[in-house]
Amino acid sequence: MLNNGWQKNNESVWVKSERYNPEQISWPNDSYDQNEYQENYWSKTRADLIKKTCNDLRINQLLEIGSGHGNVSIPLAKSGIEITALEPILSGAVQTAKKGITTINGSLDSIEQAKLNFPAIGIFDVLEHTKEPIQFLTKLRDKLSEGGVVILTVPSHNWLFSDFDIAIGHFKRYTKKKLRDEMQKAGYQEIFSRHFFVTLVPIAFLSRRIPYLFGRRRDFAGKGGVKEGIVKTTKLNKVIDSVFYNILKFESRLRLPVGLSLLAAYKKSQ
Repeated sequence: MLNNGWQKNNESVWVKSERYNPEQISWPNDSYDQNEYQENYWSKTRADLIKKTCNDLRINQLLEIGSGHGNVSIPLAKSGIEITALEPILSGAVQTAKKGITTINGSLDSIEQAKLNFPAIGIFDVLEHTKEPIQFLTKLRDKLSEGGVVILTVPSHNWLFSDFDIAIGHFKRYTKKKLRDEMQKAGYQEIFSRHFFVTLVPIAFLSRRIPYLFGRRRDFAGKGGVKEGIVKTTKLNKVIDSVFYNILKFESRLRLPVGLSLLAAYKKSQ
């Protein structure tokens, strides 16, 4: 599958001597060692929607770029989809490898010369972390089979942008039109796009956007880094987590004009 210096390490992760530099990632990567794969109402609802999209599009093999701790890769693999996880931070890559998922510790650039092609690629809450999204999306096309599909999620509505986005390395939030424009310029045709997490919009607006407009500039860092601070501000007990999950699960059946996030699928243009 991989050559030119790629080999498995003790954690069964494909690595190369010249790995991707984590400092190039717009993400609080110092927090990775503090967290393992965990499910909550947010991650479970998102994973459910992505699984449904894969089923609707009859996708049974997918490369996930920026797989993190496996919040999407692991549920998809459990549902029977053949996953290859590409994660630039080693401690994140180890998490999916532990679950038996083929995992590469590298970036899209690092596998550019590898003879790998996939019928589908997933980028879930990754695009907003890239400085040059069109260039990144154009490179994706080389790893897609003919007629291949990109499935992605991004944060939506720039009027929700706040210090929370800054803390976790977002360059922007998206509208359907903005996403469509970038995808078309990179050579893709839209299959569908939709909002989700509408229930969380007023919560995010009141707790993040309003304080940001009034000058709050919080870094959300805890002792274990930014990720720990964010987890503390969003963690719910099991009962409330279950309530939120069921609310979001119900609302995900609806197509609404707003939502905290966007889910979309695009086809590689001929």
